[in-house]
Amino acid sequence: MGHVVMQAAEFSTVAAAEQAAAELRRLVADYVTYEETADAPWSEGAVPAPLVEFGRRHGVPWPGDATSRFMLKGLFNDEANVLSVDRLVFFWGGLELGAGGSAPRGRLP
Repeated sequence: MGHVVMQAAEFSTVAAAEQAAAELRRLVADYVTYEETADAPWSEGAVPAPLVEFGRRHGVPWPGDATSRFMLKGLFNDEANVLSVDRLVFFWGGLELGAGGSAPRGRLP
């Protein structure tokens, strides 16, 4: 069972917010490509390459096990949303967190 999870952040400048929103849109676009081209994009235990790459670009060594992944209830193209309003950036969708939905519901681990 998934939940709609919304993450929001306020930045010190509009430019910083726009940059963050652009990074999230890139993550969504990378996931869309991944879903379209991977043989088994949501195979059990797999951590999608776009998530690992997103972490690498931002200096976060993303763990390679199933508890460190997240999935949308549908396809990223249909479910992931990014909105930038002035210095605020919102990122949301119907998310499944962790392996087999074992992560706490309603919040990111």
